[in-house]
Amino acid sequence: MNGTEKEHLNRVQALRFFAAFAVLVGHLQHEVAARLMPGVPFKEFTAIDGGIGVDMFFVISGFIMYYISGDGFGRLGEWRRFAIRRFLRVAPLYYVATILMLVAAAVFTEHIDGDAIGIGPAIASFVFLPMTNGAGEVVPSLKLGWTLNYEAYFYAIFALALVFPKRFGLIALFGILFGLVGLAQALPGMATVVDFWGQPIVLEFAAGVTLAMVYRRGWRISAGQALIVIAAGLALTMALRHLGVNSYATRAVVQGIPAALVVCGVVLWRGPMSTNSLARSLEFGGNASYALYLSHPFSIRATTILWGMLGAPQSPWLFICFTAVFAVCAAALVHLGIEMPLDRLLQRLFGRDRRVRFELKQISS
Repeated sequence: MNGTEKEHLNRVQALRFFAAFAVLVGHLQHEVAARLMPGVPFKEFTAIDGGIGVDMFFVISGFIMYYISGDGFGRLGEWRRFAIRRFLRVAPLYYVATILMLVAAAVFTEHIDGDAIGIGPAIASFVFLPMTNGAGEVVPSLKLGWTLNYEAYFYAIFALALVFPKRFGLIALFGILFGLVGLAQALPGMATVVDFWGQPIVLEFAAGVTLAMVYRRGWRISAGQALIVIAAGLALTMALRHLGVNSYATRAVVQGIPAALVVCGVVLWRGPMSTNSLARSLEFGGNASYALYLSHPFSIRATTILWGMLGAPQSPWLFICFTAVFAVCAAALVHLGIEMPLDRLLQRLFGRDRRVRFELKQISS
């Protein structure tokens, strides 16, 4: 990868930070309205659902996987190398966060629903299998880990596709994604894993792979065209929400298509990203976005407790701004103090090459 291309893809890193930050703000608004200040007048920002950050992550994930491994189809042992790399990238920090959640559930029983944790769901969490917990939710012990259950599914079928030559492998990849969605929608109420992995949201991965194929063919658009595509994506999700089209069943349309448009505009934007201090900060934020995603529920809970203990003003947006800054700072510490040391340790243990280290540190999904 040449320097210009690396700088260009750093724009994807900035988008990953914005995606994680959007999820954080969405959860903060829910925290204020539902728990911390339920009686205080609060006008939420609802034009765009912060959850669209997850949809952006899924599109980016598909893009990065094909961009990094698109030449590995049919290569001996590539599927194994890919699977190991993805597991080592995603699992360690997620396991740390899950263990912390299980410890918190055991210590703070009055604040955490034990039925929502459970032994079975805890075990399922560590193997990335969707399972219904005692509260009737198909979520792991660390609830936001539901997205990683989708990621793990996509990693598995992408690894399977790498076994075959590219054309057949891509047919298998898209065939499994679309086929399982069709099966789950045609025959609802089947096994939990089929219902879960057969949701249309998985097609956002397919959109990312398609975008990577376009990118690798050299397609680019001007800055003006890119801004139009990004604006169209944001306008589309706002319009659909305004029309009341906002259910999980329609998420792949309401948020998936807009997310794909936003990522498309960012990825195909011709020319490198600026290298000023703001750009470098956003790049670092992208590097720490996974840490932000996993750690922000703990940051929200900590500041919620602190806010009440200090008798701080009942100002919703003051709380949101303070907690957002705190969560970003905490994520930076987690990234530097836990995630990166774990990565270095795994590099020493498994001897990964420079290409993989770049994948993990710079444009990992």
